Amino acid sequence: MSFMLQFPPSTFPVPTNIDRRAYADIFIGNINISQKIPRIPLAMLLHFAPNLAKYLESVTMQSGAPHNDRCLNLPNESAEIYGIQVIISRMLQLSGIASPPIIHEPNTIIGAIRILRAWRLFGIDMKGASSIHTRILAVLWLHTIKNNEVEAIWEYFEKDNPIVNAMIQNIVNNCALGEINGVEYTKIRYYARGHPSLSGRIREATAALDRKVTKEETATRSQH
Repeated sequence: MSFMLQFPPSTFPVPTNIDRRAYADIFIGNINISQKIPRIPLAMLLHFAPNLAKYLESVTMQSGAPHNDRCLNLPNESAEIYGIQVIISRMLQLSGIASPPIIHEPNTIIGAIRILRAWRLFGIDMKGASSIHTRILAVLWLHTIKNNEVEAIWEYFEKDNPIVNAMIQNIVNNCALGEINGVEYTKIRYYARGHPSLSGRIREATAALDRKVTKEETATRSQH
């Protein structure tokens, strides 16, 4: 999904020396993920995401002398490896630098939300991730939702976001059609009970669908 990410116009043109020596060792909390995202040019990171400067820490060699490389120490609760990989992969592509393959892409909705979390953490204009929002909406229109997707959407997005509305409609429509299997349905109901606002909106949407079906059935009978 990295090709969907758009950096601000001010990012371009990309400097020709953006791959110059001085790299970032990337940490999430105390976990070093540099083996999965190796040799990332520091100049490139700060060009595309200047906000990351506040997470940089100096690296000192064993001799005690300062080192050109830096540690990028990201907050533990704010990002996951996949989202960071995707964004950095896009930076590398735009910089003309070979990027390491992303081995495992999670479920589309879960993966998309991980990208959005990292994008926000990087401090980049959220308009540049609008295609990721569109991708999530497309999945919600075409596929039956699962409980882990319900949890991820409800916990990340503002409650008036169109994606939340589409999620609720997905639940209601697919429950009515019998498309959500018993195990997933039970998990969704259990999660919703712990979130009264979500539970209430599902009830309201279900009632609205029932009224619509009743109205259509009444109109059909009156034609015969």
